[in-house]
Amino acid sequence: MVLMASRDSEFKRALVREIGYALVSEGINQRTIGVDDLKGIKSSEYNVVVVISSCIAWGLEEDVQVFLKRQENYSNIILVTTSGNGGWLPNTLNKDVDAISSASTLSTVNAIARNVMTQISSRLQ
Repeated sequence: MVLMASRDSEFKRALVREIGYALVSEGINQRTIGVDDLKGIKSSEYNVVVVISSCIAWGLEEDVQVFLKRQENYSNIILVTTSGNGGWLPNTLNKDVDAISSASTLSTVNAIARNVMTQISSRLQ
């Protein structure tokens, strides 16, 4: 099962939709929640957790930081973070977390969704 947690914006909705289509076409079960709903989530209960959020003041959103701090294992977590120019990557504190950065540009949704699907597929094998 893949869990996707995302903030709400036009770009993020499009990205969640594209990843969702790809998961369905691969026959992979999924659940989608808001980033605010990560409070009670344990990454160990899912095969993969994809967190789609924004860079806030050159850092991860507080909800994402709190989620990461509570996890015992990071190897199934993929962070997709949007920033102004798309070049900011979070400091993952030497955790085994994959981080993907992007600007919120609709023309890049398909490429980013493919990148995320590659990361998901590698974790499910």
